[in-house]
Amino acid sequence: MPGVAVVSDTTAYLPPSVVQANGIGIVSLYVNHGTERTDREADITDLAGFFDELRSADQLPTTSQPSVGDFQAVYGPLLASGGEVVSIHISAGLSGTCEAARQAAEALQREGRG
Repeated sequence: MPGVAVVSDTTAYLPPSVVQANGIGIVSLYVNHGTERTDREADITDLAGFFDELRSADQLPTTSQPSVGDFQAVYGPLLASGGEVVSIHISAGLSGTCEAARQAAEALQREGRG
């Protein structure tokens, strides 16, 4: 019987050891510094340094939700193995992340992959 995979996003700030030990899929939100877009998961590895920079920043960065394609890239391989996906994210009232996750799941279902 195929298992259930857990997917979350980088707003959960799960320790890498927990992610790896439990095979959790992570979808990254984006951090925007003016016109510079930084992938949160891949490029901000020093959270203490990042928060130190925020304390002295003239302009605070903004965030943007992952794309539907970002979710499909994580969901697709998990579903291909025959399992189910439980996806846990930041509140829909705070971000469009949940809506992007729903759209990705629906698209994969229409394609017969979910």
